[in-house]
Amino acid sequence: MNDVFSAGVFGLALDIISGSMVLVGVFFITVGAFGVIRMPDVFTRMHAASVIETAGLGFILVGLIMQSGSFLLALKLLFILVLFLITSPVISHAIARTALLGGEEPLLGEVCCDNKSHTLAAPRETQLDLSKTGLD
Repeated sequence: MNDVFSAGVFGLALDIISGSMVLVGVFFITVGAFGVIRMPDVFTRMHAASVIETAGLGFILVGLIMQSGSFLLALKLLFILVLFLITSPVISHAIARTALLGGEEPLLGEVCCDNKSHTLAAPRETQLDLSKTGLD
């Protein structure tokens, strides 16, 4: 009877910890999504997207690994996590380099918050011209 109780307490603690990890991951994804929408340039948006990738997905996958119950499933989830942690910096570097080579300038030393309207990003001066991309 004592073994069943300790397994139940362990299972409850595991559920609480893994559920908390998933909730923390969802929090990071939510904050990062707002950052992608609100930030003014490609470099700060890329940073917000990397928060979503690294922290959000990392916490969610660790929580799912704790709940997997199967060694093979946990190994697959761990493989996805390691693969993502390896490829995410490479992708971020490629995006930043492409933006720099394409003529984007980082907003260095500029204030990104207007205290009167309480907006984080300035209005965009240019609109996306889909006729040049062939996506219109």
